[in-house]
Amino acid sequence: MEKRKTENKKLPERISALRQMISGKGVSDSIEERYFAEHSKETDKFLCGEVLIILVLLMISFSVEVFSDNVYIVRGDTVTKVFSGISIISLIVTLLIGMSGRNRYRPWFRYLASFTVAVANLVLSAYMTYSIIPILLLPIFLSAFYYDTPYVIATTLLNLIARAIGLFIYYKNYLTIDYYYLGDAVYKVNAKNTVDVIDFILLLVSGVFCVLLSGTLRKAMEEKLRKEKEKAVMDRDMSTAGIIQDRMLVKQFPLRDEYEVAADMTPARMVGGDFYDFIELDNDRVALVIADVSGKGLQASLYMSQIKAIVKVYAQSGNSVDKIAEKANSYLTAGAAKGRYFVTVWVGILDLRTGMLSYTNAGHNPPCISTVGSPYGFLNSRVDFVIGGKPLIKYTEKQIRLYPGDRIFLYTDGVTEAKNEDGKFYGDQRLLACLNEQTDAAPAETVAALKNALHEYSGNAEQYDDITMLSFLFREYAAEKVKAGRSFPADAEHFNEAVRYIRCECEKIVSRENILKDIEIACSEVIANICSYAYEGKAGEFEILTEECGQDIKISFTDHGRPFNPLLNATPDTTVSITDRKAGGFGIFIVKKLMNDVLYRYENDCNVLVLIKQFK
Repeated sequence: MEKRKTENKKLPERISALRQMISGKGVSDSIEERYFAEHSKETDKFLCGEVLIILVLLMISFSVEVFSDNVYIVRGDTVTKVFSGISIISLIVTLLIGMSGRNRYRPWFRYLASFTVAVANLVLSAYMTYSIIPILLLPIFLSAFYYDTPYVIATTLLNLIARAIGLFIYYKNYLTIDYYYLGDAVYKVNAKNTVDVIDFILLLVSGVFCVLLSGTLRKAMEEKLRKEKEKAVMDRDMSTAGIIQDRMLVKQFPLRDEYEVAADMTPARMVGGDFYDFIELDNDRVALVIADVSGKGLQASLYMSQIKAIVKVYAQSGNSVDKIAEKANSYLTAGAAKGRYFVTVWVGILDLRTGMLSYTNAGHNPPCISTVGSPYGFLNSRVDFVIGGKPLIKYTEKQIRLYPGDRIFLYTDGVTEAKNEDGKFYGDQRLLACLNEQTDAAPAETVAALKNALHEYSGNAEQYDDITMLSFLFREYAAEKVKAGRSFPADAEHFNEAVRYIRCECEKIVSRENILKDIEIACSEVIANICSYAYEGKAGEFEILTEECGQDIKISFTDHGRPFNPLLNATPDTTVSITDRKAGGFGIFIVKKLMNDVLYRYENDCNVLVLIKQFK
């Protein structure tokens, strides 16, 4: 119970500390405390040095006074000797306190030191005059570096009083020839009197100067401290922004049979202007995004976060890639950041059922692509204007079909423009060479390999730009959910029935007659080939499967006949006459011409031929 009460009492303190940490007050306060502690530490060292100098001089003077009859140092009376001994002891104690680590930073130490030094100066003034003028000036000037004007004034007055008392003792005991009569209009003055007057005036002027100096130093210190506080708060904010930005990036990618993906971003500063994104739009479509914001630092990071959110929202709203770019550009060119930043973006949407990749490139580096069995090369296509540069820009949608085993690698210019110690860029060719060493590697291994290669190439050279990359491997087509299929005997009697069935199913999806006609002709050629050659005169069946896949309609033909890939047939020479042309290959040639794509695979002892026609 007592423990719980104690914890409850401490709770408000914890909440207050948490609020200070969030608001940044704790950061500023800690900086100020550290700054003054370090400054006091350095100034106290000088003060200890001054005490040591005064102590040495006093001990020398005291020793000469007691043990010799040196004519250059005037002998003092018993009172002066007693004060000399007391002053030496107090200086030793003060020096020990100042040098002890436990007490060095106590605020009263400087006052103790100033008092003991002033008393020692009093004693020295009673012994000698000319030689201690620099020693008297030292504590006054040193006091200005504590940035405390009252302390400077007190030090000056203390030393003036000590000097006056010391001179009084000096003249009272030893001035027998040079004197003046009080009340007389004429004063008897000699050189020694003149120097003492100048000495006194010098102390006074030095005190005034040090008062002004302490105010100036205080302002300079406060300005420097203000900048350090601002920098500390900025560093804290940058660090927080970096953590937030890192958490905004996708780290855990979906685990699916259809694909594998990995990515990495290494900012040049605490926060970066690059970003990548991987968005599952639905079960059959994914979006790949990579972008580079002009500029660096916190502002670019905030702009990056805005761009990332905009692209994601428009992609999830069902827009095509060109419309995503156009809407993002319209939003940014009309916003508060108009004209301040621009963004290079590459965004692609992949249909996992067909492998069709639709993409647009808004001023970004061309991706690298590798097809099965082929090395990486650049996907060069039209590059449109950057996003956020100017309003009313139209962007172009391009398409490419990916097949199982194909890879695509996205990156920012921080990769190719990474510099080594000689100032040379990493370049496109080194990028391709590194990727081509990883054609069979997993995406995560590809990213790690390129990251290590960049690190080795750069050496100790500074990273000037964010380094961002994303590697994607297309493994297989997505399983279809909605299928309409039917089996037919592979003979001429059922030919027309099969064609009518395809026509009927396609009419449920496609309304344009010209597209329906192309599908009907192409499917007739495929059915004729299956009936004529698949089972080599024996009885057999084939299955027809029609399905809608986004903007495409897909018709699949499956038979259990002998393995045969019609796509391997040589393309017939259409420039020669029919009589001179070799037999075979013309039917599949017509199919390829009428369809957008034709795919073949042999699986589960079956031939599968897929015709894809875009109807939207």
